[in-house]
Amino acid sequence: PTVQMEDDIILCDNFVEKCESAIARTPNTVIQFFSRRKADLVVGSRMETGSKFLMHQCYYLPAGMASAIHEYSIWYEQYCEDGMTSPNDWVTRDFFKQNRISYFVHIPNLVDHRESVSLIDSRRSSKRQSYTFEP
Repeated sequence: PTVQMEDDIILCDNFVEKCESAIARTPNTVIQFFSRRKADLVVGSRMETGSKFLMHQCYYLPAGMASAIHEYSIWYEQYCEDGMTSPNDWVTRDFFKQNRISYFVHIPNLVDHRESVSLIDSRRSSKRQSYTFEP
């Protein structure tokens, strides 16, 4: 099992405790700890289909899944379009979709996206923060 994190995030207070608690409740489920969907405010914590997975800021993968996604990415890289700006997001989403893996969106989010210019694509908005993050 692994918790994947990008380097442009802000952690909530007591992150490790809150993260471990969430994982202990569903250790065999993918858990996303950052989201930017209106459903975060309306529905709250929920299951989503893998085809909706996006935003790699912070998420949990059950045992064995990271290596399976890595193997899939080797194949995927050979067939993806040139010029993709965020291949990790797309690979993970497509892996989940192909393998019918749903994931749990944890509300409130345990991390937030730093307000900054993207190094991947400077045309992206710097205002890509969570609606539910509680420092």
